[in-house]
Amino acid sequence: MTNRSKPPRLFGRINCEPSASLPDLVNALADAGYVVVRLDGAGVIDAATFLARMQRDIPGPDDEAAGTLDDASDWMSLAFADRSEQRIAVVWTDADQLLRASLVTLFSAVKAFADLAHVSGMFSVPKSIIVCLVGDGEMFAGGDG
Repeated sequence: MTNRSKPPRLFGRINCEPSASLPDLVNALADAGYVVVRLDGAGVIDAATFLARMQRDIPGPDDEAAGTLDDASDWMSLAFADRSEQRIAVVWTDADQLLRASLVTLFSAVKAFADLAHVSGMFSVPKSIIVCLVGDGEMFAGGDG
């Protein structure tokens, strides 16, 4: 039985949660009206593997490709702009793998998501997009600090 007495904190556009809380996180997002889009971070260790996984797991434009992390937020804007859902949560599992491999690349990927979340309110149909990084380690402790 899962303890749902302490729901995940979803205060901002970017959230970090421990892997153990994934089922509760997905349930809390669904309860809050978010459509969950999963990004599988297993094996993501650099910009190239992040971009490949992003373009595999997030349905987006077939005729466009994000060649660099600088292109990622534009590509995701195209991917999410025409979706009918207004509340979308990207749940990036195993995000700790990129954290361990390349902190700079993780920051760049998170910046792309933050840029997407910022502009999503300006889409023709405004959207609320949040990103939940899920992983193991201190960054994902899910505490109040």
